[in-house]
Amino acid sequence: MLYQDFLEVIKYVVETTYDRDEMPQVHHTDIPSAVDILRKNGIEVNIKNILPGKLKASQKQIDKNKVRSIIRDLKAGKVMPPIVVAKDGFIVDGHHRKFAYLATNPTQPIKVLVIALPRDAAIKAYSAVENLI
Repeated sequence: MLYQDFLEVIKYVVETTYDRDEMPQVHHTDIPSAVDILRKNGIEVNIKNILPGKLKASQKQIDKNKVRSIIRDLKAGKVMPPIVVAKDGFIVDGHHRKFAYLATNPTQPIKVLVIALPRDAAIKAYSAVENLI
């Protein structure tokens, strides 16, 4: 393993503090409703295009089979829902999509929804919304 690869692994472990079952899991068809609820509660949500490599993981576990499935969908031309991130670049919902984008086209910016809160507050807010939908 190269030194840089080792540093990336360490960075990933340090940055990721949530188990997958602690993360919000809003179905892609419910994302517009989730965003609407956040905005109605005074939380700003913006659309941006960001390189997938700039997004930071918040979740410890990644299911390789799920990533492979998304890669197949991307290669088949399927449009993916946006990844939801906090204002500090941490992923709130969409970790598997991030890794699929990295594997298929890492230099292509992707559509993300940015919740104008830091990671922990954004995860808490999006989890609350998940329970309302």
